[in-house]
Amino acid sequence: MKIISIILTLLCAIPVLAQTSERVIGLDELFRLADSQSKSIKIFETAVIGADKDIDIAKNAYLPDIKFSASATYNGNAWVADRDFSNGQTFTSPHFGNNFTLEASQVVFAGGAIHNNIKLQEIKKDIAEWELSARRQDVYFLLAGYYLDLYKYRNLLTVYDKNIEQTRQVIRDMQARKSAGIALSNDITRYEVQYQNLRYTRTELLSSIDILNDKIVTMLELPPQTVILPDTTLLARQTATP
Repeated sequence: MKIISIILTLLCAIPVLAQTSERVIGLDELFRLADSQSKSIKIFETAVIGADKDIDIAKNAYLPDIKFSASATYNGNAWVADRDFSNGQTFTSPHFGNNFTLEASQVVFAGGAIHNNIKLQEIKKDIAEWELSARRQDVYFLLAGYYLDLYKYRNLLTVYDKNIEQTRQVIRDMQARKSAGIALSNDITRYEVQYQNLRYTRTELLSSIDILNDKIVTMLELPPQTVILPDTTLLARQTATP
């Protein structure tokens, strides 16, 4: 039953593992992905585009206003008779008719209303661009914080893995020494407690790494199963630059 349970557990985990993909990302690339994929930034970019269109619409008030209309009619044959409807006769008449109207008008003087409206729309665009820049910086700041913490915790995970392996080796050595009668059980117990503490801290590190990874993926709208690996080589070179 234990073997069957293990097999079922592995089979259930296969789809999840198949969907997980690792990606090494540098900080600069992280910012580029934010510009192209962050919904938060896209919302403010849309506002800037809308402000541009509003300026064009305001400028169109200077252009002539042209109105065009057209109509078409169809007339059948005419029938004419006396008042008592006697002596009726049919006459052939034109069957089609049309009418076209073209009107053009242009504002000569509006008391500066058009000019002021254009200036107003340009001010709104400036505000939209400022808000976009501010939001982009906020996203960059959050991503950089998450990214650097992710880098730090992954480095700590490597350190704890080494310490765990070293502690396991010490326990094996102490058990061999105990068998030879030159070590006490209390000595082994002390290292076993240390080993368990290291494993507990490692579990906390893994949880923190998962949380940070999820935060970055959520902000970038990446596939949810993407595992982000900081570019340690590039990051180390950047932090070493004075």
